[in-house]
Amino acid sequence: MKKILTIHFYLLFSLGSMAQGETDWWYFGDHAGIHFSEDTVEAVFNSAMDTDGRGNTSMSDSFGNLLYYSNGNAVYDSSHNFMLNGEDLGANPNGTAATSVKILNDENKYFLINFQAGGVGFNYAGYAFIDMEANGGLGAVQEHQLLPDTLLMFVTTTRQLNGIDYWVVFREPNGNKYITYSLTSSGLDASNPIYSYAGDPFIIYSTSQQGGTIRINPAGNLLAFTHERTVIDNIPISEGKLELFHFDNSTGMVGERIVKLDETNAPFLQVPNDSTFSGFGTEFSLDGEKLYYSDSFLFQCNISILDSASIVQSIIRLYDVYIEPFDLTGLQLAKDGRLYITGGGASALSVIHHPNIAGFDCAFELAALSLVPNSTGYNLPNFDPSFFSSGFTVANRCLFDETEFELIYDMPYNYVFWEFGDGNTSLEWEPTHSYQNTGIYIVTLTTAIELDTTVKTMEVIIEEAPSVDLGIDSSLFCEGDTLLLDAYFYASYYTWQDSSYQSTFEVTNEGKYFVEVRNICGVASDTVSYVLDRDNVTLGNDTIICLQEPLLLLANQPSATDWLWQDGSTLPFYEAESTGEYFVFVTTPCLFIYDSISVETQDCALYPPNIITPNGDGINDYFTIPNLYQLNYNWSLEVYNRWGQQVFYNAFYQNDWKADNLSDGVYFYILRSSTSVDFYKGSVTVLRGK
Repeated sequence: MKKILTIHFYLLFSLGSMAQGETDWWYFGDHAGIHFSEDTVEAVFNSAMDTDGRGNTSMSDSFGNLLYYSNGNAVYDSSHNFMLNGEDLGANPNGTAATSVKILNDENKYFLINFQAGGVGFNYAGYAFIDMEANGGLGAVQEHQLLPDTLLMFVTTTRQLNGIDYWVVFREPNGNKYITYSLTSSGLDASNPIYSYAGDPFIIYSTSQQGGTIRINPAGNLLAFTHERTVIDNIPISEGKLELFHFDNSTGMVGERIVKLDETNAPFLQVPNDSTFSGFGTEFSLDGEKLYYSDSFLFQCNISILDSASIVQSIIRLYDVYIEPFDLTGLQLAKDGRLYITGGGASALSVIHHPNIAGFDCAFELAALSLVPNSTGYNLPNFDPSFFSSGFTVANRCLFDETEFELIYDMPYNYVFWEFGDGNTSLEWEPTHSYQNTGIYIVTLTTAIELDTTVKTMEVIIEEAPSVDLGIDSSLFCEGDTLLLDAYFYASYYTWQDSSYQSTFEVTNEGKYFVEVRNICGVASDTVSYVLDRDNVTLGNDTIICLQEPLLLLANQPSATDWLWQDGSTLPFYEAESTGEYFVFVTTPCLFIYDSISVETQDCALYPPNIITPNGDGINDYFTIPNLYQLNYNWSLEVYNRWGQQVFYNAFYQNDWKADNLSDGVYFYILRSSTSVDFYKGSVTVLRGK
């Protein structure tokens, strides 16, 4: 019984247009296989191969008919028997890699690249010509030979700019040396290797430390290399890492490194219950702007901006719950635009349904396609990424911009027709087009060379400049609360005030918070302040007031929403006029506040005498004013005679004026408060008597 994964497209595109039929059949692992046809991918159970899958390759013809598959050592034909001369190529059947390419100007000519067992456990690279016209159309392996460079590990291929020939790129197991060979219909040019020295060196002592991958993106201008952490006798020898480089398709040179990811500069790579990063598989999305890699778990980073800091900031974990045996390892792009993932010895393949889409919307699904009773190995078939190329690149994917479309291959096209997915078309070789709405557009490129017509499509995501709104500035913050600021914008990079770079930020204290959001179309920023809701209500200390002067009690609290006084009144203030206990309950969004005050009243009115008799008898000798000292008020006294002349002044009167050296008669006074605007005016008669 066939087990089928039905392809439900969120985005509509033609399955057959993503590539021709050369990648329709995949064989790998323990007798495992899958077959792509129309709108389904199904598990198949006719494989003759049993391998742990580190070096698989499969090949079909352009019509999707199976030609052969191999683990690098044995080659099986379409009848699932050993191909003629293909039973034993002297390679390690669990070797580091194997791959195949099709010479495009000869439908019957293929090259198989594999690795021979070498000294002290290392590998020598070998290659063989496969003639599919031989043995009645079942094919035969011919001219197998070794490359002069020894101790090679890891291999990938990409089509050269002429669209026909290939670059074959190896990496040596020690150091940082890449070796590129040109492969044409005449064979592999072993006498003219191209050497590149790029990235950090690493050390491998044998093929037992062989986990890793080289991948070139479908456009042929980026190369990714990942390698697992090497430990011998519990001593770390080489770090686990992923490096991304420019690749020059015109020369075959591995260029400048764009980013290095390891556990030192990208701590987010560390997964739960693990302290080290040990990269194994890596793969590009079809549009080349997302890079995926595995370390038992699964990660995505956005490489639409080829900047080291931005790439590090974009890393997300798509899967971080270890369920044995789903220690995710090998990743491979497929003709349906999906990305398929092995799980070590698992009996199912996991799938990323929309690898072009940034973030969790790429839709990772664990164990999506059952292979029972068979199981995967470490890797899926190593296909040439050019099979999945759309044949063009896209630049300036921003709303209202002039989006640029450029052909990848310099081929003698006599017809080029573009459909931009929004109803507009062009016959130009390298057109520009302005999109008026954001979204995902299926761009179709139809090319013809003489009578041979090819149709390729690619999802093009039109984006816009980011926007961000963290909320109302000077917002209230409750002590003990945690607020989550969310600056998410599709396919963007973030920088917060503390240099953190996730799309969200947790607020646990009052302060000012800032974020900058960047994507390929622009930059936006926002700042917000959070103020801690503090208890600012105080009615003051217990006090004494004058009956004549009520005390205004203020329950000041900027964030208050309700007030309740002891008598049920609900204003933010209250006048205390009599002796008693006054209290208030204040409600804020964060607090319920209580405060109280005890008030005592007394008569503070002044009653100046209208006559004094300063004759020394001790009775009414002084101009004595009752209540003068109440509440510690200070009073000044001015005394004038009937001609308006000032006869006495004291700024701090102490009830001590007795009209010394003044004659009896009527005098006029002004009593002024130094702490208020109060004053008293009147007259007093001085009478000493006889």
